[in-house]
Amino acid sequence: MRGIRVTKESRKIDVVLVAARYTDKGDRVKVAKGYVRRGAIWGDLKLLPRKDLVERLKSGERVVVGENAEIPGSFHTLAKVRLTEGSRGEKLVADGVDGKGDELGLPLY
Repeated sequence: MRGIRVTKESRKIDVVLVAARYTDKGDRVKVAKGYVRRGAIWGDLKLLPRKDLVERLKSGERVVVGENAEIPGSFHTLAKVRLTEGSRGEKLVADGVDGKGDELGLPLY
């Protein structure tokens, strides 16, 4: 793909989440599917447990909800993921979405 470059936006993020599986109650992410940056390249699709996502956010990694672009290693970012405190502990929340539990707006797998 000569002449086509990865978007600048894709170079500034560490984890891109593309799908999720929730607990039986449907209020917390159990496992998410996503791509993790490994230096200058992106790894294969990986299953990320909720605990791993929380640790990554606490360590300052940039986690987003997104989807694959037409160029390998490039993604369309839909929302940033943040860690907030709720009445029942920590919540994973995508920008602009707020609810009782984890609200990422990801499709189920």
